[in-house]
Amino acid sequence: MVTITKAHPGAEKQISALADDYCLKDKTEKISNSGFIVFPKPPAKFLKRINHCQYFYVAKEGHKLVGYLLAYTLKEMEDLNENFSYFDDLKNASEGKDIVFLDQIVVSREYTGRGLGQNLLDHLLSNLKDKHVFGFILHAPTRNQRSINFFQSKNNWQLIKEVSIEGMLCGLYGFKY
Repeated sequence: MVTITKAHPGAEKQISALADDYCLKDKTEKISNSGFIVFPKPPAKFLKRINHCQYFYVAKEGHKLVGYLLAYTLKEMEDLNENFSYFDDLKNASEGKDIVFLDQIVVSREYTGRGLGQNLLDHLLSNLKDKHVFGFILHAPTRNQRSINFFQSKNNWQLIKEVSIEGMLCGLYGFKY
């Protein structure tokens, strides 16, 4: 049975290894159907987020990490003191309201298609009834079709606008309660 809990120190190496599996390896690929594309981070950066971010969840079956979800508040993004090139786009989209930015959802390949990504997202949303939730999905140069389908299949996610981030075109999606 898979359980979802808050991420704790000690999981950062497993999280980093799982993220490495979902980074975009073939940058010439026009459409990706392999799942969510993430930008991997070294274990130390994941540990920093584990210690700092209230919306960092892991999915485990026994002791095996099989997925995770990482989301930030705007304040947490500011406090991490890293160059989030899309920070202003999020701040503008928030219209001054509390928001949470959904950065990464990753599910181990052997667990895809079982609803675990949806379970992680539902776990996040159940803790955010009073906040607006946003996330970016890569649209170009590689169209992340599986992620787009995931968000578009959920009636409450809407494409707000496309934004250029570090030479890539991303869709800014928002969740409406």
